[in-house]
Amino acid sequence: MMPAALEGLFSQFGFDLIHGSAEFVDKNTVKVGDETYSAKHFVIGTGQTYIPLDIPGKEYFHDSREFLDLDEIPNHVTFVGAGIISMEFAFLCLALGKQVDIFNVTNAALEMYPQEYAGKIVEKMKTQGANFVFGAHVSEIEKKGDKYILKTAEGEAIETDYILVAVGRKANVDGMGLDKLGIEYSDRGIVVDDHLRTNVKNIYASGDVIDKKIPKLTPTAEFESNYIAMDIMNPLNGKIDYPAVPNLVFTLPRIAQTGIGVSEAEAHPELYRVEKAPIGQTMAWLNKNQPDEHITFIFDKKNNLVGAAVFSDQAGEYIDLLTIIIDRKLGVKELSWMIFSFPTQTYGLISTLMPLFLKK
Repeated sequence: MMPAALEGLFSQFGFDLIHGSAEFVDKNTVKVGDETYSAKHFVIGTGQTYIPLDIPGKEYFHDSREFLDLDEIPNHVTFVGAGIISMEFAFLCLALGKQVDIFNVTNAALEMYPQEYAGKIVEKMKTQGANFVFGAHVSEIEKKGDKYILKTAEGEAIETDYILVAVGRKANVDGMGLDKLGIEYSDRGIVVDDHLRTNVKNIYASGDVIDKKIPKLTPTAEFESNYIAMDIMNPLNGKIDYPAVPNLVFTLPRIAQTGIGVSEAEAHPELYRVEKAPIGQTMAWLNKNQPDEHITFIFDKKNNLVGAAVFSDQAGEYIDLLTIIIDRKLGVKELSWMIFSFPTQTYGLISTLMPLFLKK
């Protein structure tokens, strides 16, 4: 639905839509099929594509897009990788009563998120029937009738109906002719400056195709694209300045984080103060029967809130408000002059946060 809606908006605002694979002829020209198109500026927004495992039987793997195109979920689904895609889709399969295996080369899931929270998700999924195999190097896939045998270098073998690989993603730039122009890129993405320009200055990049540390998310890509439009119209525009970026894993409970990460803060106690709030216990009258609901707050040495992580079914709502507090540098004074509806989880969040600003 979203692609169709966006195409409608583009047409409404007068954009010409050309379907096909574009390749740069020179810095002002691209070729699509037999046609060429010229422009003063270009924006590359081709995103990422999944990284397949190069092992025997790799032709039997599927990626996330193929999974989303299924008419019916197979009875037994095996995931390779324990990142966001695998964990979210595995939760979906478990909710539908399907058998689920998750193989991961490291010994933890969702490693970019607080392991205190990720570990709780793993344990919950286990109680729902998920089989986790950590420290596993998938080495071969065999087809057996309408089944598949997944084997690991460690000697594990599992028969399954469907195998989804989600071990990482790389920049989707193949066949675009970037080498011809000398545009710098790697599997991590296209190298850009602080105006999101490639080393060919009239060619910008936006979204997941950029080599960046900022989370690669849809809202981030929107923010970058809006910035590029302003930069093209105003050559004196300042460099891009990212606000705090919230990100969310759609498991149940959900995990969300924003700003400075928990692991970074715990590794640098000389710079940050970490405060843990078991709001599922202290705010039980507000939390919709979620006793495990939990928030980790991160403060700098000036008692500014600079990061947060949330474990809750309502993590998205919590993290959006916390991101505003972080980005606008709101403290006790500013929040004291605001009135929040009562009794709500927002009220509970602010009530929990306010005393922590004053803690030494």
